[in-house]
Amino acid sequence: MQRLYIILHCNSSFHLQNSELRARNSKLRAQNSELRAQNSELRAQNSEFCARNSELRAQNSELRAQNSELRAQNSELHAQNSELRAQNSELHVWNYKFDEIHTQSSDLT
Repeated sequence: MQRLYIILHCNSSFHLQNSELRARNSKLRAQNSELRAQNSELRAQNSEFCARNSELRAQNSELRAQNSELRAQNSELHAQNSELRAQNSELHVWNYKFDEIHTQSSDLT
């Protein structure tokens, strides 16, 4: 009889542990489902971010190419500007000489 009591007691204890483990397992499964849903959402966001990142990288490459082109044009314009300044200085010299000659010829008449 005492042996039967021990067996029933152990069986009851195991049944209780089993119920607790089942409850814990259910809780963990629910958490796992939530985490899987969050993971799917984060993966979708990541895909969107990757697509946007690719777009921005393409735009960046385009802008860099445009920047290089503009820098080349700027260098060309600087060279032209330097050339025009030199011509302007030369014209100033000629203008000064012309004024001098004009003044001297006016003084003669």
